[in-house]
Amino acid sequence: METGAFFVVWGKGLFKETTAVHVDGDIWEFTAQDTGRTFVVEDSDGNVVLRERGRVTLRVLFDTLGDGQPGGIVLEEEITGVFGPHPAIDTDFCEIATDLIG
Repeated sequence: METGAFFVVWGKGLFKETTAVHVDGDIWEFTAQDTGRTFVVEDSDGNVVLRERGRVTLRVLFDTLGDGQPGGIVLEEEITGVFGPHPAIDTDFCEIATDLIG
């Protein structure tokens, strides 16, 4: 059933990989940080229903597949630090979307 409801997701932040360490073969470990107003959800009336801001740091173990092409496979991903309010970190985004559009 179409409700006419919609929502908007936006952000204004900076994602930066801070280190890259060769582990073995085609495997690399990256550390990164995501800083700013990284994630905002507004309902169809323009009300902010979810806002993340601050900094999140993470570690990613990545297989480049050795094929010289962009991309690869994420083997592990770990959040290593959370600074500021980040209510969406442990939230199911599909539930939020369903609540907003019915």
